[in-house]
Amino acid sequence: MSKKSGFILFHEYDELLKDFSDEQLGIFMRAIFMYEKSGIVSELPPLMKMAFGFIKKDLDNNREKWKKITEKRSEAGKKGGAPIGNKNAQAKQPKQTDNDHSCDLDQSLVTQEVCVDKYTHDIGKGKKKTYGQYKNVHLTDGEHKHLMEICDGTIGSEALEHFSKRKAIMGYDYERDFLAIMDWAIGDIIDNRKKSNELSIHT
Repeated sequence: MSKKSGFILFHEYDELLKDFSDEQLGIFMRAIFMYEKSGIVSELPPLMKMAFGFIKKDLDNNREKWKKITEKRSEAGKKGGAPIGNKNAQAKQPKQTDNDHSCDLDQSLVTQEVCVDKYTHDIGKGKKKTYGQYKNVHLTDGEHKHLMEICDGTIGSEALEHFSKRKAIMGYDYERDFLAIMDWAIGDIIDNRKKSNELSIHT
């Protein structure tokens, strides 16, 4: 398996860490890097420990998503197939009928990364429209289209509403709602569906 080359820190953490002095923030960031590189949890004062626990959950979730993606790609490579996301690989996949809403949940995790990669190209262009129950999710037509293509829209649409609700309750504010949905909202839906066995999983 390839080595993980980095990790994600979100803008919302700024509010969490705003009362730290420069010295405290330096100590805290060293603890974050130590955990990401070695898995060791540093001894921290109570206030830092609480903030670390909050961020650690996101780091752990993102690491699990990354592992699933790299394992899936490794399996595809061993079978001699085209890399997942490649047009040749997509062409070989069987077409689903209108009544077939089964979904490979592990493949959806790969789809997350593919969509994020494409964000810098066409899907992020254009005027954003408002979506979600709380009218607080802002997406371009291309971004919305990609969400609705994930498992025939069954996961993408649920993730959109899940994100809308969480954003309204928690007061989250993102520069790009699409990237936030792909980063954690879809993962939440996939995890919940796996636990409840609502979807069949193809191997």
